[in-house]
Amino acid sequence: MSLFKKVSDVAITRDVLVASVTPQEPRLIRVANGMKVVGSLDAGRATVRVELVKRGDCQSEFTCHVRGLDSQGREAVSTASLVQQPRHRERQVDDGK
Repeated sequence: MSLFKKVSDVAITRDVLVASVTPQEPRLIRVANGMKVVGSLDAGRATVRVELVKRGDCQSEFTCHVRGLDSQGREAVSTASLVQQPRHRERQVDDGK
């Protein structure tokens, strides 16, 4: 499983790899460039968790690519776009009442 961040320069948009877990590297813990990344790959399950510190990253587009084998042994690829949901502050003192 790989997670990419869409980055736009002046005339080009590209996907930059943020994190990846593979059978060769099934565990990942990294803090860099304002992101804390923790990932794991276990039998039948892959997880990548990213904590964003920079406000601009919270507005960014991310894409997740999952590669695996189908029941006939053929490579299958699934892609999903991830949309950031703002974290709402808890209501203060029961809506002010």
